[in-house]
Amino acid sequence: MTSEAAIWTLQQAVQVLTVLLGPERNFPRGRGELAALAHGTEFPDDAAGRRALWRLASVTPDEASSTALTYGLRPVGEGWRERALRERADHHAEAHLTRRDLHDLRDLRPPAGTLIHICENPRVVEAAADATCVRPLVCTSGSAAMVVLTLLVGLR
Repeated sequence: MTSEAAIWTLQQAVQVLTVLLGPERNFPRGRGELAALAHGTEFPDDAAGRRALWRLASVTPDEASSTALTYGLRPVGEGWRERALRERADHHAEAHLTRRDLHDLRDLRPPAGTLIHICENPRVVEAAADATCVRPLVCTSGSAAMVVLTLLVGLR
């Protein structure tokens, strides 16, 4: 570690300790709030802003643990992921898509004129699969996480 890097690291540690042990004693603080303090920014209200803050702090959020539950998607692309989604739709099987999947899908657009339904509860997806429904469905699982919003943007 260079002396400049050591000085910067020490300054960051002093700043964090000052906040944690200072007169306001706002402890405990979350890691995100500490990252915002370390960079002199406000803590973002939205998920995209928080991810950008983590990247600024040299922390790369994983792109595999958060998923979007889907059913019946038939993207027009010809990549293997698009073909796999069509295959799952043919067999009335749901699919969980990660942000990594969404980055690798070449063309997620559905065929022209396709109406995609959105639901909140995964049980609706199960019911659609059990009823061999042919209409595509995206489930928010209670709230539209960043992966769901990314999926919806890709589908429009």
